Amino acid sequence: MALTLISEAGLSTSTSYVSLASANDFILQNMHISGTWASVSTTNQTACLIYATTLIDAQMDWIGTKGASTQSLDWPRDDVEDKNGYAVTTTLIPQFLQEAVSFYGFFLSQENRTVDADTFGFKSLKAGSLAMVVDKYDRKPVMPNPVWMLVMAYGSRSSGRARVLERR
Repeated sequence: MALTLISEAGLSTSTSYVSLASANDFILQNMHISGTWASVSTTNQTACLIYATTLIDAQMDWIGTKGASTQSLDWPRDDVEDKNGYAVTTTLIPQFLQEAVSFYGFFLSQENRTVDADTFGFKSLKAGSLAMVVDKYDRKPVMPNPVWMLVMAYGSRSSGRARVLERR
């Protein structure tokens, strides 16, 4: 089955927050990564953008409310203001999110950030006089910091805990 990138806002079939053409435009702005991204096949670029969309929604507790219960993705959203206090449009995918998914897609094209580290589970290792203690804090986060910087004004990192709605 071929992957289909559908980036239209609010559909029940949407698979990405950004089109491949727009992602290419955003990434072209960064001379340090644009050549590397251009060398990735269109099929793999598409897969990375779809996966980046999935991961960003899984890792974020977005502010506001989902625009419609029938939409497949978390955006567009209602009751969201940008960092300057202006309402974020409820009919389109905001530019910050398109950029974030574009750059997240680039990072995913370069390495699988979702796998456990090779040293996962080891606290220390000793072989004769050689001893190694693994630093569990040296791991790259699944969501790269440049992506987090783009989305942090619009939500918080997901805690992974179930939320309870309390009405008063």
